[in-house]
Parts: sequence; C-alpha cells; structure tokens
Amino acid sequence: MKNLLLVLFFAGAALALAGFVSGEERGSALRAPQFEQPKAGNTIDISFKVALDGVPAGVSCVSVMQEQATILISRDILEHLTMAKPADARTEEERMAYLNGIRAKILLDNLQDIKDGSGCSIVQESFDNDAQYLVSDLLKSGQAGVVDNAAGKPVDHIYIRYKAFVAAPLMGRGNIMFSFLEGSEPFLTVLWWIS
Repeated sequence: MKNLLLVLFFAGAALALAGFVSGEERGSALRAPQFEQPKAGNTIDISFKVALDGVPAGVSCVSVMQEQATILISRDILEHLTMAKPADARTEEERMAYLNGIRAKILLDNLQDIKDGSGCSIVQESFDNDAQYLVSDLLKSGQAGVVDNAAGKPVDHIYIRYKAFVAAPLMGRGNIMFSFLEGSEPFLTVLWWIS
C-alpha cells in the first residue's frame, strides 16, 4: 500500500511538472490570437474585436501604463515565458519563444516598487520598445486586462486594427493599433512591417 501511494504521488508530481513546463498550469502559455492575422506587405485596413481575460483578483500582476489605458498582465505568464525560453532556437516557434522570453524579462526587470490602483506592480515608462511586441501578442490573444484610464474601469474587449499602405514595391508600412472602440484613437500602436 505504501508503494502504491508513493507511485501515485510521483505520478501526480510528474503530471503537475509536465503541465507547468507545457504552460497549461494557470493559463501560463502564450495563446494564439483570437483571429487569423492578415499577411504583411499588402495594403489593408481591417479590425478585429478581442475579448479580454482580465487579471483575476488576488493574482500578482504587472501594469504597463499608457496615456489612455493601463494594460494589466499576470506576472505568472511573464515568469513562465522567461523560464520556457529555449537556449537554442532552431525553428520559428522556438525563435518566437526565445524573443518572448527576453521581452518578458525586460518587463519584469523594469518593475517599480509601487503599485497602481489595481494592485499591480508598475513597469517603468522607459522599458525597451521591443517588449511592446509581447504586450501586443498578449492583447491579441486576450491574455491581459485593459483599464480605460478616462473612465477608471476595466473593459471586457478591445479592437485591434491592422492598417497598412503599399506605395511602391519596396515602399510601405503597416501598424497594429489597439483601441477601445472600432476606428477610435488607439491607446497603443506597434509597428507591424516596413519596407
């Protein structure tokens, strides 16, 4: 009986570890976007509505403050991404995991000792712009919360607009814009592509 309990204990521990490593525990893995992303390099103007998970009460979180919005991210997700970063990236998936691990570390390394109104640790404004791509990916998948700073309340969804213009074969630019309403002024804009 004692041996059976030991076997069950170790089997449970192995499953828990496998869940942690694969990112299944507490939704730590970076999920795919809630929509099919358009291909870069074309003239386009398309928007998608994304439902946000938010950050549950009592969860340790990180706050990325923008002028119009505060983006809330579970600290568990960032810590998982830093630990899951592969040492050697051979595939595109491994390369993105490596970059997201670096970006998550940038956010964690730039935390201030103060908390915002949601109880989240605030990221310094001067953090590396490359980390915005991780913030962007978390918003696309809905794995973040967003507070409308003017209203002082969290929102349950946002709009993500892909807008690009090609002027010549080797001349164009595309941005990804995040806003509260479709077509409204964005609270965050990241470069999508440029040629």
